[in-house]
Amino acid sequence: MNKKLLQHKLEEKSGKKITLKDISNIQQRTASENDQNYLEIVTNLLRQQPGSITEVIVDEDNNFKGLVYQDECMHSMYNKFPEMIMVDATYKLLDLRMPLYLLLAIDGDWSSEIVGLFILGEETQSVIESAVTIFKHCNPHWTDTKVIMSDKDLNERDAFKNCFADTCLNICLYHTLRSFRREITCNSSPFKFVLLHLNLYFSI
Repeated sequence: MNKKLLQHKLEEKSGKKITLKDISNIQQRTASENDQNYLEIVTNLLRQQPGSITEVIVDEDNNFKGLVYQDECMHSMYNKFPEMIMVDATYKLLDLRMPLYLLLAIDGDWSSEIVGLFILGEETQSVIESAVTIFKHCNPHWTDTKVIMSDKDLNERDAFKNCFADTCLNICLYHTLRSFRREITCNSSPFKFVLLHLNLYFSI
């Protein structure tokens, strides 16, 4: 399915702005019953792991919205190194088209360690907040987290900011530079303004 074409048709029909993430959320809501059974099997398997934490997020109709998982090693690493969390999602990893969120910490050797993961049925702020709240509940050392680094996704950033109100929320360098490359061009007004003043300065 061409998501761009579907996005254009939905916008024409509804008169509203439709994002590609909205389309992904619709696809995930309409997952087949076989997919739901598959999730149940995976959830039961994860819960059998010694020392692991597996929590499922559902809505009022008992529809799957997300899964929070942390094994014994992840839990231990976060307890030892809770000061900084880096979070990002990877896509197209699961057949269910659900994003996998990874939470990383930095250990004493400056190596990244996975300290938690979320599989989300939809990337709304409320679902992300529910997952983060479960993570906090299972990890009392969350109060020692001082810095969270994420991408520029607003739902993700707002969810973590609400749940970690006293932390410093940063955007990683990669996403910052990519945003500049996309948004700041030679034809953009701020860039023209800078060029004009540079030309005036060097012509004096």
